[in-house]
Amino acid sequence: MLVRLDRFNIDEKQYWNTATSLEGENKREVFIHTLREFSKKPAVVTMISSILHICDEISWGLAPELAGKKAALSMMKALPGISGISHDPDWDLLFDERKSILDNWVRLSAWCVKSTCVDSQ
Repeated sequence: MLVRLDRFNIDEKQYWNTATSLEGENKREVFIHTLREFSKKPAVVTMISSILHICDEISWGLAPELAGKKAALSMMKALPGISGISHDPDWDLLFDERKSILDNWVRLSAWCVKSTCVDSQ
């Protein structure tokens, strides 16, 4: 996941900054370690690849932005389940339809990583 997001200048630092704005305990070393493991999960890599393709289709003018965003946000709602997280986030607090697809992805996946940190303790 992190390799695919690199072309959009999304890195561990941005993830950490986002994670600290979310509810829950903030332990940088634990979060970064869990982020690295999370980012290697085949289902996560497949999902971000599909979402990035939607972003590309929008930037190439092949898909309308609103339709692409709706499709991407809908797909993202499956991320907690495919990541093995037993509870869903408060979507109203996590998603902001005014923000970009990637901003929403980073918030959701940072939430998933923080949830994984809690579940593994």
